[in-house]
Amino acid sequence: MFKEYVGNLHIHSKYSDGTATVDEIAAAARRASLDFIGINDHFNLKGLREGKEGWHDGVAVFIGCELNEQYNHYLAYDITEEVASDTTNPQNVIDAVRRQGGIGFIAHPFETGSPLHDGGHAFVWNRWDVNGYDGIGIWNFSSVWKGNARNLLSGLYHYYNIRAANLDPLDETLAKWDELTQERKVVAIGGSDNHGVKIKILLGLIRGKLFDYEYAFRAVNTHVLLRGDLPGDFETAKQSIYGALKEGRCFVACSLFADPRGFRFEAETANGIVPMGGRVFVRDSPTLVVNSPARGPIRFIHKGRLVRSQTGKEAILKIDRPGAYRVEVRLPRAFGKSRAWIFSNPIYAE
Repeated sequence: MFKEYVGNLHIHSKYSDGTATVDEIAAAARRASLDFIGINDHFNLKGLREGKEGWHDGVAVFIGCELNEQYNHYLAYDITEEVASDTTNPQNVIDAVRRQGGIGFIAHPFETGSPLHDGGHAFVWNRWDVNGYDGIGIWNFSSVWKGNARNLLSGLYHYYNIRAANLDPLDETLAKWDELTQERKVVAIGGSDNHGVKIKILLGLIRGKLFDYEYAFRAVNTHVLLRGDLPGDFETAKQSIYGALKEGRCFVACSLFADPRGFRFEAETANGIVPMGGRVFVRDSPTLVVNSPARGPIRFIHKGRLVRSQTGKEAILKIDRPGAYRVEVRLPRAFGKSRAWIFSNPIYAE
């Protein structure tokens, strides 16, 4: 029986360009009912060296870092020494993380950017000739929301009326992920990329934080499935969660509009249950089974193509071809529209 634990990845603290301490961020995570968080301050592991990694009142805090500057941002975890950035040749960064036994994810491979932030610069990944990374961030809450803020008026509107914002992951990101999983396992994660940015606009009439940490922790998270309870020993717990992330035993979901806890996507085979990230054989006639915590369109994606869509809380699909199979669940909206909600990692058929 798999146990589900929820965490927020890609967070910035005062050790780089965030506005809160690690202790304050952990307290916000606890209020948001998270089990773990991953801090990725730019270019440094100061939080690790100052003893901030560990349990914080029931929340597991992991310290990693974010590398590279104008392009090719890379999230590194489970490392103990700083890695030099190399924006031009990110393969050097990936290799350096791997030499330490760490795991790494391409942070936000595609984004739109906003004229209100860095002059509209988009921090995209532009070197797809690399290898050795563990996965990519398919859903970055700050990045996708930023694309709605085309000017000050639209930014304010979509901040105060979040339901009107387009928070779906970018089609380009999902297409690239599907392309990559046709060659090998590429794990999808999601997170906030939150900085708790302070704002002061309209001559100070509007001031505060652009999505405080607790709010962001109730948006896009990564849900991992462990084979049993989360261990009480921190190092064991850390390796259990990192192991689930590396294997792809996880899914990405947004909690703003409905609670995604309880989602399951697995393959039933004659030899037992295979979870997300696992491999099955077509010759064994496996069946993909989806259970959703709320009713909505359930979409089976095979090699990047929609092969079946069924509205409800349950769905099945017989595997008859090799390739990567993943699931999307969407939430219904008015006028026949829907919004992104849950993205599974694939099950790989051979």
